Amino acid sequence: MTSQLPLFSPSRSAGLDMAAVHSTFQGGSDEPGHLWFSYLEGYSPEFVRQILHRFMPDAKLVLEPFAGTGTTPLTLSAAGVACAYSEINPVLRRVADLKLQVLLAPSALRKNLQERIWELSATLEKLSASAAPTGNLRNSYKRAFGRSRFFDEDQFERVVRLRAVCDQLYREDRLLGQTLEVAVMAKLVTCSRLKRAGDLRYRRPKELARGIPPLMGEVGNQLTLMVTDIDRFPRSDIRPHYICANAKDLASFPSMRADGLITSPPYLNGTNYIRNTRLELWFLRQLADPTDLRTFRDQVVTAGINDVGRNTGRESPTPSVSALAARG
Repeated sequence: MTSQLPLFSPSRSAGLDMAAVHSTFQGGSDEPGHLWFSYLEGYSPEFVRQILHRFMPDAKLVLEPFAGTGTTPLTLSAAGVACAYSEINPVLRRVADLKLQVLLAPSALRKNLQERIWELSATLEKLSASAAPTGNLRNSYKRAFGRSRFFDEDQFERVVRLRAVCDQLYREDRLLGQTLEVAVMAKLVTCSRLKRAGDLRYRRPKELARGIPPLMGEVGNQLTLMVTDIDRFPRSDIRPHYICANAKDLASFPSMRADGLITSPPYLNGTNYIRNTRLELWFLRQLADPTDLRTFRDQVVTAGINDVGRNTGRESPTPSVSALAARG
């Protein structure tokens, strides 16, 4: 995989003809699909469009090693440009995959999906009440989180029941099951005792006193948003290519002769991108043991001051990066 690519990230947006907000997640709030999962470390589709227009207008293929919830591959595909991407977090991959399925779907399939979502919204309470959740999600919560109380008891029961509804839908209608799954994940933190404020933290007593929104109502609102957004999605026949999970593995692939790279790399901000999605990872059954979180953490590319110590952070496993560092 060639490393001689022009690299453009939100930190290099100075001089572009766009508001600074577009280098943040908030900048894309009016774009279809952007609010399907709030990923604070993201940026807007407008950022991608302007980078493409100004720096690589003739690009045929762009690489995105840290794809997140899919803003770069989605925007490039809509613009008629192929994108090869990787993303290590299963939660973000699931969200991006759903958006890309809608992007590529013909109008008849989109309309059918909208009708099925409306029907699901109308029957979700009934489906949840009659769901028979298995004990594995409860057990994995205890193993992974111990005595940590992230949900009120009634909310936790709704979460495990909605997982059972997702499982049932996956067997009958995979796309609809994935849609509900993403809608639930989008609201897990909102309906928990936690708060996403940069990093994930417990709500303070005053914040808890304001009340925690009911999960079923929040998921219903999210499904309504998704139905509305489907009408506004662009249409493309260019399918982005998922290469691998870990960006560090890209070096083992033959050169794709990409014309450039647009991404939001891990910054020196101390953010633990895996720990911030631990509730969603658990809901996806990707977190069933205390060691699972550490396993993901050890795989990701990080840039936090806490990652540098006496025995770590001195050498890069990537030869090209080591060569640049050696030159000072």
